[in-house]
Amino acid sequence: MGVLIPQTGGWSSNSLFHTLQFMDRVLIYSHDTFGLGHLRRCLKIATALVASASASHVIIATGSARARSFPLPDGIDIVALPAAIKSSDGTYNSLTLGLDLDDLSMIRRGLVLSVIRTFKPDLFLVDHAPIGMAGELIPVLEEIAHLDRRPRIVLGMRDIVDDSSKVDADWTSKGDWHELNNHYDGVIVYGDPVVKTSAIELGMAARLEIPVEHIGYVAPPPVELRPRRGRRPTVLVTVGGGGDGLPILETYVEFLLNSPLARAIRSVLVTGPFAPASPLGRTIDQMAGLPVEIVSFSDRMEALLATADGAVAMAGYNTVAELLSYHVPALLVPRVKPRVEQWLRATRLAALAPLHPVAAEDLTVGHVEDFVARLLHTTEHAGYQLDLDGARAASQALVRVASRSLAGAPA
Repeated sequence: MGVLIPQTGGWSSNSLFHTLQFMDRVLIYSHDTFGLGHLRRCLKIATALVASASASHVIIATGSARARSFPLPDGIDIVALPAAIKSSDGTYNSLTLGLDLDDLSMIRRGLVLSVIRTFKPDLFLVDHAPIGMAGELIPVLEEIAHLDRRPRIVLGMRDIVDDSSKVDADWTSKGDWHELNNHYDGVIVYGDPVVKTSAIELGMAARLEIPVEHIGYVAPPPVELRPRRGRRPTVLVTVGGGGDGLPILETYVEFLLNSPLARAIRSVLVTGPFAPASPLGRTIDQMAGLPVEIVSFSDRMEALLATADGAVAMAGYNTVAELLSYHVPALLVPRVKPRVEQWLRATRLAALAPLHPVAAEDLTVGHVEDFVARLLHTTEHAGYQLDLDGARAASQALVRVASRSLAGAPA
């Protein structure tokens, strides 16, 4: 049953004690309409849960089209939900099955409910979207409420969701606030409160009657920093899944073909598994003789970033967290449409770390040259203090939530 100890942290509002114990089973829902970010973050948390013995078995139900592209540690498995894609107007469509949204959501919802009924998780962690893709989790949350042995339900919330006024309006009109107040047992925020998060801007701690805790960025463990003296610095160019990173890649290729600085560095371009067909391929022959490597997809992005001296990257959550952990200076090229999440993350962190934001639509070869020139003239790693231990802290926070009923909290 665990050991009861006094509760002195941020989770004491509903109970004087919490129970330290392990959870046998955890289900993580990750809507993953496009790209790799949500899945990679969920995998880090699942790995931390199992590695710390906080949970014995974890299932990730994900809509990522690359669900099995990453190695899975023992105790972790994947349930693949039919993939969806979000269009520029915010609507969802089936990626491969030709189904309308209602039918697609019915299949996805049925799969999640089947896992809950048979796997019987102790805790259900919902990543990012309180009501799931297009509200598909609302019937799931309602059914869970009537189970004799219901799992605790926690929202795992990204540091920045979008402009806070837009998030508030969306959550009000679509029912997210209602579901949070009626069905959730806690919120964990994947960010450091020293950097203003959406949870802070939305006033969630005062607005909800459940614990809301910032647990730090979900980042890989730091590595020993390599001295750069006497070798050519490596610049890694990454655009996440690649679905909208083509203009960044093309600008960097223009830099490679036209700037004398291109030969002073080694460049590694990761185009992403979802990159569309493009004129990029026709320029490869022109780059012959340049110190350039082109990779379409890697399941070892952390290793690539850890050995880089600089990066040109979009400002997705995982990429930024990894840059911070490995102390890699970066020219960040965040998207600003259809949401400003990446721009807000990049500009807020730029005040604390060697991250230099330029909106994707404004990027020029000159920006790349200026960044590379700074990199060539700086050999020391910048120091900064941010909480990057979010995966381990998430496992601890989730155990606390799952344990509340044993400590006298209402079931």
